[in-house]
Amino acid sequence: MSIKLRNISVPILFTLINLYFSSLLYKYMFHHNLLINNKDILENNIVFRFLIDFMGNFFFVFLLMVPIFFKKWPLKKFGITNKKTAIIIILSAVYLTLFIYNQDFTMSGWYTSFYYLIFVAFSEEFIFRGYLFNKIDHEYSFWVSVFISGAIFGIGHAILPTIMHAESISYFINQALSNVFGQGILASAFFSIVFKKSGNLMVPVLIHAILDYLGIVFS
Repeated sequence: MSIKLRNISVPILFTLINLYFSSLLYKYMFHHNLLINNKDILENNIVFRFLIDFMGNFFFVFLLMVPIFFKKWPLKKFGITNKKTAIIIILSAVYLTLFIYNQDFTMSGWYTSFYYLIFVAFSEEFIFRGYLFNKIDHEYSFWVSVFISGAIFGIGHAILPTIMHAESISYFINQALSNVFGQGILASAFFSIVFKKSGNLMVPVLIHAILDYLGIVFS
């Protein structure tokens, strides 16, 4: 095995384990009727929902963050810098505007906006762009990084629909194949270009959050 291939095998394996762990967790929660819909979040279940989202979406991000605090790794190692501050402020204002426009100031509404920003957008961009893409891009070309991280990203987006619809492995394969190009490689190319051009992971994080939250606001 070449040194380059060995260097990218760990982040690829880490990301795949993350997806597998998340799928097992949500599969268990689904089959035991423990999943809580965003609209059903109340004071008596918000802590439980937070713990599930943390374990399913953020736990592996937390593991990657441990060296930042204990080994003093710089945040820029994962693409978090102070570049494009003005764009960050504008995008944050857009997200806040969408929240206000949605006019859902209930606990469910507040948590939903937090969920899409932190547990979806930040988690996915941190792992797939800040970690996986960065590692592969360091060893290979930009487009090789986009293809590999995008393919895994697309496959990951096929897991939850398969679980939620209690479908077979053939359904998962069909979903994965359709997602690899659309939600996978194309989305990866877009977010990776934004990431590289801006030099700050928070730019694709906020764009990702806005695009996802738009679906909630205008649904």
